[in-house]
Amino acid sequence: MKEIIDDLMAEREALQARLQKIDTAIADYQRWVSSVADLVGADKVPASGERFNVTATEQQATISEFEDAVIALFDTAQKPLKRTEVFEELTKAGLVVGGKDPLNTVASRLSRMQGITNVRGHGYWAAHRPYLPAGHEGERGDPSGGTETADQGQASGLFPVSVDTTGVNS
Repeated sequence: MKEIIDDLMAEREALQARLQKIDTAIADYQRWVSSVADLVGADKVPASGERFNVTATEQQATISEFEDAVIALFDTAQKPLKRTEVFEELTKAGLVVGGKDPLNTVASRLSRMQGITNVRGHGYWAAHRPYLPAGHEGERGDPSGGTETADQGQASGLFPVSVDTTGVNS
């Protein structure tokens, strides 16, 4: 049974790697089409079936790079951020989000990330960090499924020391 699971996990990893390559190729193509449209006009952009030699100047961030950048962003953020603010900060940091609509890509990825929550009416936020103006006390535990309390998380470095945890039940 273990061998079957190992085989399935290996196949899953291979498929995820292939999907990432496909996503990157699509994003590269969309950037190229956009740059051609800017140069010659949208009505003169070649049909998608035509072949051209294209050299991508920007590389779309992998999901792992995106998630690492988002975690770093929310480690320093002072308040929840709207998707447009997240996109702007990631772009300033040099991250290429990609996708047909990068704002939708950001929102989609944020909604799927463990450890990120949408604080209703305020924006996205690190789930473990309290944001008391919105009544968000911080979720117990870490994204990997642990069960630390807020005090334990602060002592271990999971929570930034500057976060006000008053009012959070331990």
